[in-house]
Amino acid sequence: MLNTLRYGLLTSGLILSGLACASPAGDLPLMPWPAHVERPQAQGALVLNNQLTLNVTGDDLGDAPGRWRERIARQTGWTLQPQLAPAKAPTINVVIAKKVPAIPRPDSDESYQLKVTAEGVTLRANTRFGALRGMETLLQLIQNGAENTAIPYVTIDDAAALPVARAAARLRAPLYAAGRDKTAA
Repeated sequence: MLNTLRYGLLTSGLILSGLACASPAGDLPLMPWPAHVERPQAQGALVLNNQLTLNVTGDDLGDAPGRWRERIARQTGWTLQPQLAPAKAPTINVVIAKKVPAIPRPDSDESYQLKVTAEGVTLRANTRFGALRGMETLLQLIQNGAENTAIPYVTIDDAAALPVARAAARLRAPLYAAGRDKTAA
């Protein structure tokens, strides 16, 4: 009886995990799914190569652009050409509207707009936090194919779905821990 239950649970787990990996929502591999995703009628993709360039303007993101380039290199298997100065026509252009402190607040604006066209990628964000979220989305869109590596043409508008709930969760965690300490005493 116990073995039958174990095998049943194992089989169910394997079947359900296979279904979860079957296909992403839509035809783009994005998680979480952005608030608004639009694909052009003439679907195409921006083909990337190892001369990829990345510009960030509007705020200082520290070493984040370097980390993004490293992640792209790992994802594609390339050694990216060094980028010593801002490019005149970058492959990826990140534009941040205003500088904010580096530490997020519960009401931090994490919205961004991401547009991929034949001319390149433009990521616009109100703050550094939106730029960081948008870049994570962009990294998910990079697709390695048999012939090339590309990013599908897409326009994405997104923002944090539940900023208030996220802030409340941060505040509740210490209270729960404090409550357990009182009951344990």
